[in-house]
Amino acid sequence: MRYLNENYASRITARTLSDVFHYSSEYIDKKMKAELNMTPHAYLTAIRLQNAKKLLERSQMPIQKIALECGFSDNFLFYKAFPAVLASFG
Repeated sequence: MRYLNENYASRITARTLSDVFHYSSEYIDKKMKAELNMTPHAYLTAIRLQNAKKLLERSQMPIQKIALECGFSDNFLFYKAFPAVLASFG
């Protein structure tokens, strides 16, 4: 999880995690699901959204720039995940 927390803005795939940790992606998924009740992808998305929320609250950066800085490869993916951020403002 430390790797994901420190590298959330980078492009991280199941293959990336497999290469970094020298385990199969299936094993990594299974371990994270057992520990956190979520897949690495879900955890990574949550970390990215948490950081996006901070930037939305504390900066004047455009949303597109925030999306890219938080590791979303395009605006559509960020907008798709964005309702989770809006719900947490309430």
